Amino acid sequence: MKMNERVRDEIIFILKNVLKNLERKKFYEILRLSDYTIHSASVFQDRFSNMIAVAVYSLGYILQNEKMRRKSGEEFDKFVNNIEQMLSIAIEQLEKNDIVGFDVKMKQILREIARMDFRFGEHIEFVIKKAKLEKASKIAEHGISAGRVADLLGISEWELVDYIGERKFHDNVLTITKSIEERMKSGKKLFSE
Repeated sequence: MKMNERVRDEIIFILKNVLKNLERKKFYEILRLSDYTIHSASVFQDRFSNMIAVAVYSLGYILQNEKMRRKSGEEFDKFVNNIEQMLSIAIEQLEKNDIVGFDVKMKQILREIARMDFRFGEHIEFVIKKAKLEKASKIAEHGISAGRVADLLGISEWELVDYIGERKFHDNVLTITKSIEERMKSGKKLFSE
């Protein structure tokens, strides 16, 4: 089993940050890291980036859920300890370039998360959809129509336009317009031909 070097470095960075925030009980930071992992999944589009995005998003969702923490009590604490231990092992394996061992450990983490949260399947769908939408909006930024991008990536045009509106990427792009004189010259030139 192989993993791209950049993906490997990115995953190590992400998992170390998740582990650090888990140990410090800064659960809100883990949910924030999930946005970063979803972005990585949309860029790299490989199995491992997707796996990490799903794990970090789901973990952040569980840890942020106050009801779940109160209801589960001791079970919640045991869950957090198990995840910390498994993440430490997963990081070690990845640092040693033991991709198979890392893969096995991440699957164990995902099973542990699924055991804790019955909505795990919904988290998977959300992460995949958000990664697709992010990728699509980046493509649309390059001037390809929303309809064409939606068609290419198998998403609805409405979802894409809604997502683009939320991101407001058009507000972040510096647009330079021509002066009125330049536009008049261009218009005259266009109609005189």
